[in-house]
Amino acid sequence: MSREVRRVPVDWKHPVEPNPHWRFQQEMRAHRGGPESRLHGPDEMFQALFAGPLSSRQEEWDQGKRQWDEGTHEHIAFLLNYHGPDGYLNGDGTRDEPVAYQIYAADGNTFERAVFLTSAAEVLEHYPYEKYAGTRPDSDRYMPDFDVPADELGWCLYETVSEGTPVTPVFATSAELVEHLVQHGIDWDQDPWRREAAERMVASGSSFGTFVTFRGQLFDGAKDADLLEEVFSDRT
Repeated sequence: MSREVRRVPVDWKHPVEPNPHWRFQQEMRAHRGGPESRLHGPDEMFQALFAGPLSSRQEEWDQGKRQWDEGTHEHIAFLLNYHGPDGYLNGDGTRDEPVAYQIYAADGNTFERAVFLTSAAEVLEHYPYEKYAGTRPDSDRYMPDFDVPADELGWCLYETVSEGTPVTPVFATSAELVEHLVQHGIDWDQDPWRREAAERMVASGSSFGTFVTFRGQLFDGAKDADLLEEVFSDRT
C-alpha cells in the first residue's frame, strides 16, 4: 500500500532527523515549482517508522519464533516440501524436480554445499527464524505504544512506500482529516483532493496501492479511492 491512516495522539510529533540532501532537494523543488513542506523544516526529514504498536509487533514475532523453535511454523512445512528430496508437491498433486537448499558461509557469498531438508531439526540448523521474519522489532523502527485511550487518538495520513512517514498534520477527528485533504491535499504536492476520494480513503483506512491500472486506465490508489472502490465492486 502507499497511504494509510494511523491513529496517534493529537499532540504526536513524528520524529525527524537531519537531512544531508536538503540543499539539493530544495533546489530541485524550486526548479519544479514544488511547495515547501508544512510538516518539517527544510533541513529535516521524517524518520521512517513501521506501523505499530511496537508491543503487538514484538508479540507477533515472539509467537512466530516459538512456533519455529517447536517445529510447528507453517513455513517450516513449506521448506520441507520445497527443498525435500522428492521434489515440490503442487496443489494439483504433481511434483516438480527436487531443489536442494543452498548453504553459504557466514559472509553470505561463499557457497559451501547443497542439502535436502528432511526434518524440522534440519531446517532449524540451516535456516534461522531471523532469515524468514527478520530481526525482532525494536523501538527505533516502529511506531511506539501510545498511553492514550483508543477513542481519544487523533487521525493522521501516512505514506507507506517507505516504512511510514506522515503526509498530513494530526487531527482530532476523521472529518477534520478529510477536510484537510479536500483543502490542502498531502504535504508532498499540496494538491487538493476530491471530497469523495478523501472520504473513502479515510473511511477505509488504507489505499488500494500506489497506482492501479484497470482496462487501460491508470488510477491513483489514494486520490482515486472512491473510483477504485466502484471498479472493484463492479467486478464482484
